[in-house]
Amino acid sequence: MCSTTAHSSESIIEEILQDTSDHLKKVYRRLDDLITLPMDDEAAEAILNGHGFDQVLDAITMFRCLYTIKLETEHANTILASNEPWEMLKNYSFYPNYCQLVRTAPVVPVDSNDLLCIH
Repeated sequence: MCSTTAHSSESIIEEILQDTSDHLKKVYRRLDDLITLPMDDEAAEAILNGHGFDQVLDAITMFRCLYTIKLETEHANTILASNEPWEMLKNYSFYPNYCQLVRTAPVVPVDSNDLLCIH
């Protein structure tokens, strides 16, 4: 779930969502690389107990969430503009995740216009 913290601003959110450079892509990939590094228990404990860890984690979480929204929106627009949207959708890397989400997540009405929200 995506949420923003009190110290984030709308301008930062817009900057992430509207960015067209490769800079944020490099940051996103670097975070993925860091996530997969091996780490012993002592190093993990030192990081988890470090000063400001929660704030850093909140910022990283917000960035990854917003950047994922950006990537998914870009891909959705590509699918919609395609001559074969169903084929493109089926080949999208997150498609199986979406199918699983629809099958297993609780769905609740959002408003009187029959909009539904997957929780």
